[in-house]
Amino acid sequence: MIANKGVEVVLTGNTGPNAFQTLSAAGIQVISGVTGRIRDAIEAYKRGQFQASPQPTVNAHFGIGGMGMGRGMGIGVVIVFSPQELAAMVARKAVKMAQEAMHIPILGVVENMSYFLLPDTGKRIELFGRSKGEEMAKAAEAPLLAQIPIDPELARLCDEGDIEHYDSEVTALPKLSYRPYWLRRSEEVCKWRNQMAWEFDKLEEEIMADMWSAYTKAAIDHAMNPRNVGSMADTDGFGTSIAAGSMVTELARGKAVIEGLRITQQDVLDALGGLPEESVHCALLAASTLKEAIRDYMAFEKEPWKRAYQRH
Repeated sequence: MIANKGVEVVLTGNTGPNAFQTLSAAGIQVISGVTGRIRDAIEAYKRGQFQASPQPTVNAHFGIGGMGMGRGMGIGVVIVFSPQELAAMVARKAVKMAQEAMHIPILGVVENMSYFLLPDTGKRIELFGRSKGEEMAKAAEAPLLAQIPIDPELARLCDEGDIEHYDSEVTALPKLSYRPYWLRRSEEVCKWRNQMAWEFDKLEEEIMADMWSAYTKAAIDHAMNPRNVGSMADTDGFGTSIAAGSMVTELARGKAVIEGLRITQQDVLDALGGLPEESVHCALLAASTLKEAIRDYMAFEKEPWKRAYQRH
């Protein structure tokens, strides 16, 4: 999407392998390790103070489950949502996933675009419906950290890269029973954050060790460095799905179309050196997807008018 808008450079803090490969394939330069204010970063780039990153700066995140690198890599999450019912529904699902699936602590809740204060009278208007901040905080069993209003001054500072200079009484924390808990929680976080960082480093080492024991070198290599991606790199998925999809393209390279149709799930598994039982289906999906792609190609070759029709 950003390539279509003429973007040439992305300035970011960290870059994972999937994003790095996607941007590089689109001809977009990636500069990692950027910190500070947005405006300062842009000015530094214009002065030529940054160099392009030669590779990703963080390990692959294979998602929840599967190869499992994306789980438990921080001290907790903050739920940010706006009052619209659809946004609140999505936030409630995120709360449930954090609590029941990922078992990640929810540190607090922030309601964005909560209301608007009329400049002349100070009257509070809830433009996007009734506030759901307290309701969401109770569901998350976490403090309501802030109800951020629609404020033109805040928008201006965001655009100028000076968000840290924002100072307004309208963002003060509401007087709820949750606030004392958050203050205590903040003190606790400061005390054990270093300990948690060490424990997460150890956890990452253990996860990597488990990954190497459960997957072959070929599977890990194709998951982290998928082949024949090109302009299709904007897709994402679990590591095993990526590995199987990458391998099936390698198996199909140089073969006649009819030979490509004969590539099976077992061929993909054999080429990868096997997959854990819970991931075997990824090889079937890869082989089936290849067959569907070949069939589409053959249909378009016979009736080329369909290709133009499909674009519309």
